[in-house]
Amino acid sequence: MRSLARLAWFVLLFASVAASAQSVPPPQRPFSQLVELWGRQLDRIAARTEQADLLPVEIDGLREQATDVRTAAMAAAAFARNDLADTKKLLAPLELKPGTDAPPESDAVKADRERLTEQATVAESRVKQCERRTRSC
Repeated sequence: MRSLARLAWFVLLFASVAASAQSVPPPQRPFSQLVELWGRQLDRIAARTEQADLLPVEIDGLREQATDVRTAAMAAAAFARNDLADTKKLLAPLELKPGTDAPPESDAVKADRERLTEQATVAESRVKQCERRTRSC
């Protein structure tokens, strides 16, 4: 009986570890690496299209590769826009300065405002980088 209970606990433990391992998303590439990758892909496509020995069969493949880069950049831009909108919502109440009769802002509020402002700047930069890549496709 005891061995059956131990076996049941072992099976439950194994199942819970396996389930938790499956729920962890794979790591994502940093944004700067994505932009560099898109640039290399587009440069390679552009270099190939400038060669005289380009075959008509290759054109569709190159067009598909450029479309893939554009789709990835558009998705990243949408994600960055959403991140920017969420950040601006959080930042809006912190941008209001206290009145003359109100107590001064705490250091925590100032730090949050600085952090969110930096986060918004990064998101705006990402949107612009993505838009530049989609225009170059």
